[in-house]
Amino acid sequence: GSTTADLLLSVAGQAAADTVRDLIRNGTIQFLLIQEHLNPSTGREAGRDPAKRQLLKLLAGDQGAESRQDPLTGAWFVRVRWEEKDQLKNNYCFTVDCPGGRVTDASLFHGNLVQAYHGLPVSTIFKEPDTPLAGSNELHYERTERWGTIGRLPEGPLAYLEAQPGGEFPTLSTLTIAVITPGGGSDEWREVINLIHSDENDDHFIVETDELGRSLIRFGNGINGRELPEQAEVRCVYQTGNGLEGNVGADTLTHCDFPDLAACWNPFDVTNGRAPEPEAEIIRRVPEAYRYRQLRAVTLKDYVNRAQELPDVSRAAARYAWTGSWRTVQIAIDPVGTTELTDEAREQTSRHLDAVRLIGEDLEIRPPRFVPLDIRMALCIHPDYWPEDIRFILEQEFSDGYTPDGRMGFFHPDLWTFGQELRPSQIIGRAQSVEGVEHVISLTVKRWNEPTPGTAEVITVRSNEIIQVKNDPDHLERGFMFFDVRGGRQ
Repeated sequence: GSTTADLLLSVAGQAAADTVRDLIRNGTIQFLLIQEHLNPSTGREAGRDPAKRQLLKLLAGDQGAESRQDPLTGAWFVRVRWEEKDQLKNNYCFTVDCPGGRVTDASLFHGNLVQAYHGLPVSTIFKEPDTPLAGSNELHYERTERWGTIGRLPEGPLAYLEAQPGGEFPTLSTLTIAVITPGGGSDEWREVINLIHSDENDDHFIVETDELGRSLIRFGNGINGRELPEQAEVRCVYQTGNGLEGNVGADTLTHCDFPDLAACWNPFDVTNGRAPEPEAEIIRRVPEAYRYRQLRAVTLKDYVNRAQELPDVSRAAARYAWTGSWRTVQIAIDPVGTTELTDEAREQTSRHLDAVRLIGEDLEIRPPRFVPLDIRMALCIHPDYWPEDIRFILEQEFSDGYTPDGRMGFFHPDLWTFGQELRPSQIIGRAQSVEGVEHVISLTVKRWNEPTPGTAEVITVRSNEIIQVKNDPDHLERGFMFFDVRGGRQ
């Protein structure tokens, strides 16, 4: 469950530590990869767990990294912090004592990460029809009065960027375009799904791919989208390839043609490559495709569905409130992997919903209302087990982080959402699944600081409330669980 680490660099000294710190703070390094490099039992690669790898997104700005000096050894290191939703799901050993002696670097952090896409890079240049062609990759584009300017890509099939399946969200290709004007100016034009909403000054283009994999580029006609300037040169860079062919397992890509790279590898399986949608399926889906996704928010459920489209939103709840002048839609957001609604997530949600809200309705984005609980459990353990060992395991099982084997703790934020009730049988079942626990003697649950005694009944919460148990001794007001462990070895 950790969200911070101290990195001892392979190059010693303050200068190296400050360099890495600055690279993280200015956004050059945004992710770190942690992996089990050696088997902690033997100190060798054989037997290491390839599944113990995790990608960590570092915090932005000064919060992401700071350089420090060890007061005992004098060594410089970099303290890094990553987002709470990426808290570690496994335990990692870095220095271990093995039968052959002490082994360091049993686990490693990697920062030289590059996002790669499958496909063969292709460069094509389009010129005015009456302009001589100088190379094999140069072609003429076609000017039409009604449809604008068209350029037909010679190589295919054109590779597309990752998009959610189902056609709910528009797909974008790997194509990037720079338009060179006769005066020497260069502008990058942006790909859009259509030119309906583009005006005569928008530098937009669209890509059309047919069922045979042939693609063409279409620019505006001066009404819908800007018209391509006279004698302009269009430079296209894109990738070609079949999406399914890019699906490879981890540690498969181990060769690179760049001479400055000593080694490379892909730490995770690539599984998001997909084949083009079959023609028959397109024909079947098109008549009702416009009804698949409602591009407006009329009811409270619409607001909830639109908010949950965002990747950083786990769940959402909405209700109406009268502010004295107009109706306000209050939307509570449950973030993914955390209980803190950041300003960035709040602003992103507000922008997303503002585009679909009804005129005359105001929006208010707020964090969830958490309900901290006071839980007390008495249980009997087997005589062969030490009470403190069982207590430690129970604290991990009922934490809001992860257990040592990578499972979510019982009160992990992603396991609880708005209006979700808590049944005592859920707690008892999780406790009795721990090896060494014989039976649960008693269990009482109540809201924190509630004057009434605890109950063994179902704990219900309102539609905008979420149960919370942080088990932080410094913040009991965020919920806690007390274990009265009886029996065991004495």
